[in-house]
Amino acid sequence: MKTFSLHHFPLENKTILLRVDYNVPLEEIKKTFSSPSYLHKALQKRKVLDNRRIRETLPTIEFLLEKKCKVIIAAHLGRPEGKIVEEFKVAPLGRELRKLLPKVKITDVHDCIGEEVKNTISYGKQGEIFFLENLRFYKEEEENNPIFAHALSDLADVYVNEAFSNSHRKHAS
Repeated sequence: MKTFSLHHFPLENKTILLRVDYNVPLEEIKKTFSSPSYLHKALQKRKVLDNRRIRETLPTIEFLLEKKCKVIIAAHLGRPEGKIVEEFKVAPLGRELRKLLPKVKITDVHDCIGEEVKNTISYGKQGEIFFLENLRFYKEEEENNPIFAHALSDLADVYVNEAFSNSHRKHAS
């Protein structure tokens, strides 16, 4: 019986939406800061405590980069319930990925849908990674909203699922 393999799919020079499960533990931050700007900086500098889930996606990412793909990484972190929550921003995940792929240009995109996101990706080059902001900042993600799903799919030529632990969820991504 033949099985589907990413290795047999024509991916050269495509833009890939790669759904990953990077819902990893981050270091705790004591929220005793005197100003919101200090808290913001502390949250953005948090460290990933266990990067196993990120490391497990590296073979797929490296394969896509070898095929000269633009790779758009879509992830979630925590349960922000459809609101932008500072402690669930994905900047620490992008920073950890940069440590693991130091020779690859990785651009943090500060949203996950919209014209600005599309423009940022379109101006990028093949072989680059674009790390979208937390999908769950939109309630439409967990509501399995077809318009949100279309907005995500409009970013890329091909969807690749590396978030198998989330595959049972009825979410838009």
